[in-house]
Amino acid sequence: MKNLTFGEKQALVEALLACPTMQERERRATLLAELPSRISGNINETGRAREHALGIVNGCLNYQGGIEELLGVLQFFEENSLPMQRLEALIEALLRPVEEQGEPKSRVPFMVEPLKAFVARPSEYEALKSQLLSHVTGEAVAITTALRGAGGFGKTTLARALCHDPAVRGAFPDGILWVTLGESPGDLTGRVVALLHALRPEEEAMVADVESAVTRLAALLEGQRVLLVIDDVWEATPLAPFLRGGEHCARLITTRKSDVLPRGTHRVDVDAMRASEAVVLLGMDLPAGHEAELTRLAARLGEWPLLLRLVNKFLYDLVTDVGLSNGRCAARGERGTDEPGAARLH
Repeated sequence: MKNLTFGEKQALVEALLACPTMQERERRATLLAELPSRISGNINETGRAREHALGIVNGCLNYQGGIEELLGVLQFFEENSLPMQRLEALIEALLRPVEEQGEPKSRVPFMVEPLKAFVARPSEYEALKSQLLSHVTGEAVAITTALRGAGGFGKTTLARALCHDPAVRGAFPDGILWVTLGESPGDLTGRVVALLHALRPEEEAMVADVESAVTRLAALLEGQRVLLVIDDVWEATPLAPFLRGGEHCARLITTRKSDVLPRGTHRVDVDAMRASEAVVLLGMDLPAGHEAELTRLAARLGEWPLLLRLVNKFLYDLVTDVGLSNGRCAARGERGTDEPGAARLH
């Protein structure tokens, strides 16, 4: 069996945790009970879902056919759900046998950080995914897809999730590149050189200035099916160099300022979460139950992902370190929003 890198294991963990069966401790225990004892007996249960899922991945990888056993049991619970389909596609891509003949395939750049604590936002996700996939299934038209909205609403996380989607990765076989600009990007040469190195690591990127670097990047993108993510864009001027070249490439831009986007950009708004999505994020890795309290607390936090993540960490610490029940934690968090100064968080 092919040895997986830690990054590939992380991708597997995130795909597993997208399946509802893997999101609660009790349901993970039920799943493990159905695995052969030679596998389940060597998997230690931990409090955090992500750590437990990583243990399950490692435990199954240690045995021939272990991943297939895991898939078979999980499929019984998940049936043919969309998360299950994505998990199967990812496993097929990661564990496909290495070719024994012919020239080895060149490394495909993937400059995306691991996906952590992602709560599905189906409406925005599917709209963006459709735009990205239609770029490669139709004629070679340069489509720039952008997520716009205020800070802390999960634009970068959503972009990262799209990049980890097996269908998106398959649609851009020449790689997925990522560059973050920020409010004050300064000299762009280093950022462009990082993209050049990702595309051609064997080349020494000898560039005198940003213009020569951008010219070289545009040349390398020609004829390539690459997705270039341009994250946290504040101004149109630093964005412009990353829009040059690569008629077969797609760009995914995250920004809170819609006026920086080039004409013709397909836009998807990402703002507050829906109530059901906010409750899932707020209750992540917490014991099941007390949805009513969590729903009220999520509403008090404005369904704002950034605040929901911060409060989730606070609640998790209360449950694991102090030993409070889920309901008492939610009540304490709700009282906290009434304290002086809490209104400034909204």
